[in-house]
Amino acid sequence: MRGRNILLLSELKHVDAVAPFLSAHPEIREGGYLVIPLDLEIEYVLTTRGIPFESGRTFRSGDADPMIVSEEWSRALLEDEQWGFFRYRKVVLSQLYFHPLQVYLMSVLYCADIVSNIVSRYPHAERLIVFPSTYLTPSTGFSLESHRIRAFVDVVSTIGAQSNKEVRIPEVTMAAHQLTHTASFAGKRFLFGVGISLLNALVAVFCRPRRIRILASDYWRNLAPYVKHLDSAEVVLIDRKEALRAGLANVARFRMRFLHLDAYAQENSLEQEEARSRIAREWQTVRSSVPALVFRGFSLRSLVLDALESIVDDALEKSLKDIDDAYALVARLKPDVVELRTTISIQTHVGILAQVARTLSIPSLEMQHGLEYYGPGSMDRYHRAAYMGVYGRITQQELRTAGDYTTTIAIGSPRFDVYAVSDTGGAPSVPGSENLVFLCIAPAVVPGMATDTYDVEEYFQSIGTALRKFPHASAVVKLRGSYRESFYRSTIAAACSGVPITIVTAGSLEGLYAMADAVISCNSTAILEAMQCGKPVVYLGISLRERMTSQCFSHVVEEGAMRLATNTEELEKVLQGLSLATERGQIAHKATALLEREYSFDGKASERAAALITTLASRQLP
Repeated sequence: MRGRNILLLSELKHVDAVAPFLSAHPEIREGGYLVIPLDLEIEYVLTTRGIPFESGRTFRSGDADPMIVSEEWSRALLEDEQWGFFRYRKVVLSQLYFHPLQVYLMSVLYCADIVSNIVSRYPHAERLIVFPSTYLTPSTGFSLESHRIRAFVDVVSTIGAQSNKEVRIPEVTMAAHQLTHTASFAGKRFLFGVGISLLNALVAVFCRPRRIRILASDYWRNLAPYVKHLDSAEVVLIDRKEALRAGLANVARFRMRFLHLDAYAQENSLEQEEARSRIAREWQTVRSSVPALVFRGFSLRSLVLDALESIVDDALEKSLKDIDDAYALVARLKPDVVELRTTISIQTHVGILAQVARTLSIPSLEMQHGLEYYGPGSMDRYHRAAYMGVYGRITQQELRTAGDYTTTIAIGSPRFDVYAVSDTGGAPSVPGSENLVFLCIAPAVVPGMATDTYDVEEYFQSIGTALRKFPHASAVVKLRGSYRESFYRSTIAAACSGVPITIVTAGSLEGLYAMADAVISCNSTAILEAMQCGKPVVYLGISLRERMTSQCFSHVVEEGAMRLATNTEELEKVLQGLSLATERGQIAHKATALLEREYSFDGKASERAAALITTLASRQLP
């Protein structure tokens, strides 16, 4: 490196800030500088503009330490007996904030890994220039969202100070529409609330009460498949936006109302004020005992202390009131069942509802909506609902091994019921033909949490390299919506050049399975869906995290019901086998047998879920 300055770019909009900054600070240009982008899409733009840089890819250690340490630190901090004070009205507040803290720590440790490697490689650099985030903290978000947004800047400042390097944070101009967003949101929210209040009043007056009342914090699309088997049920949804998705016919049919947690809020009680004083006092004692929390040779204690301070403040300002509001809501509505989309959430109200329901002996229920990993660094280990409808026997065994204290019921997945009657099996390629169509599931970009842009490129480079060995192969790539679509298209085009590629952003997977001979996927429920459609599946675990979470399917691989590849060479070998119709058929046959034995994917999950709710509502608990 020539020069004394390192410019760090973590967002696409930072590229536009580089030239004005250098123009305003000639001493930086004269002293020499190195630009380090930390996102592949930023590199695309820098390359187009002819700006030299060193890729951030090379500063990632690529190990699982951020994932594992974030869980270890969260447990060491919030599960310590010193935090016994952090509770209110039998609600354990540390349980509410465990997942938010783990999410934040994973982002911090991901950033710390990169920054520590930059400092190690360039020890003679005198100044780190880090551009701040251009994102605004959402009007409604989780308690550590502002900390997560500024995590990279905070990490650079912390490590820079401990490395005796100057840290400079230039200003970045916000777009006018960003600055007015909060005010606009508040106005729209008020008007929407007026409309929802009117709708709730009309429903209460003109729709007669039903025998089973469900209080739900879930999306209507998740509830609809099994609630439609409950003609005697009425549904109260915590998320008011779901009124736009449910449809008036369903609103009337299920006497649906849409409320906030504070719908029946009362004045702050003396008990709440006393708890607020007690928690604030005890926290001042506990904060001094927070350890150094060293990672990659640098102490991150100051960042974690700030996060814990925000957690305590959020509890005092919001969660104590939310707990009182939840008790008032439940007392007023008298639900027979509390249904929760997930109790492992950054949104604290979900955990509050689960704990309040337990305290009042009201059955709470969570349905499994995705794959879960219970190994080191797991974010899926602790469910808070009393009951959980799971995919099948394997999930039940995994949860018991993980030490989760929820009672599991093998339901299957109402979302997967459609596959029991779909006609997507068989091989679409012409018998005897070499033409093969592979459906490829794109990994989601979630830097610091799961997959960054460099992981995505490596994933598709492996696919492209392997498929080029098969001249008659083509691929259909399914993206998860249109998020960062331009990045995916550019990356896939470069990584899979020479391979006929079709990219799909919208629509369900069901129709895509029908045209595919085999499926290549990352860790996704698409794997289970493909198996139900009779399609052989290759789990492609290129990144270390994907290899770790492949543990979810270890039993499937062992039985020969799925193939696993962790590098390009293994993928080529697997695809060579899949080029034979006989092998594809054998894998699909074994997958079908395994699903029938270990999972409840028979098209009747919605009926079982409805029956379970009826049983819970009658208090004839399983």
